[in-house]
Amino acid sequence: MLNDRKIKLGLSMRYFGYHVAAWRHPDARADGAVHFDYFLKSAIKAEAAKLDMIFFADGLGIRASDEPAGSLCRDMRNVELEPLTLLAALGVCTRHIGLVATASTTYDEPLHVARKFASIDHISGGRAGWNVVTSWSGRKPGIFSTPAEVVDDLQHWFESGAADRFNICPATLPQGIDDLAELVIPEMRRRGLFRTEYEGTALWQNLGLNRVVFGA
Repeated sequence: MLNDRKIKLGLSMRYFGYHVAAWRHPDARADGAVHFDYFLKSAIKAEAAKLDMIFFADGLGIRASDEPAGSLCRDMRNVELEPLTLLAALGVCTRHIGLVATASTTYDEPLHVARKFASIDHISGGRAGWNVVTSWSGRKPGIFSTPAEVVDDLQHWFESGAADRFNICPATLPQGIDDLAELVIPEMRRRGLFRTEYEGTALWQNLGLNRVVFGA
């Protein structure tokens, strides 16, 4: 028995989704990646599904090759909003979901990074999170036939102690959130693996973590 432990789910929101042809989806908005309301729609959907957090990966360069020559200037991945500014705005329009982004201390002073995330944390009522990474690599996505098969794998990893937190990377946004909320999450709830309501308003509460009190 796992007592009352639940799987924690984050939503990775970048570009139009993680499929290279996501921009060709009939419902895709050609200029969505530079408009706040495009990301707000996805954040609201994610919060309605009771996900733990939304997450914005970030980089200080364009990680893509210009093949064939000239194609990169038309790539959907070379224009996007700065994630910390975006998270601050989304924090005002949401109430429970965590607000997480990547930031590097290589090109920013540690004080500046800490100040930005602390500001978002105060604005949002304790929902900010910092993704600290040293590298990034792409993997080909797995192909699943049914929602039950997706949950089978999540449950196996969860119950075997391999992982209890997963970051979902939809092929398209915001359409992929609907698939997650309407197909996968109901199956997770049927098995008792995912919440029906948030445990609190702060990110540490929803992730089941102890609050760190400095100077105590």
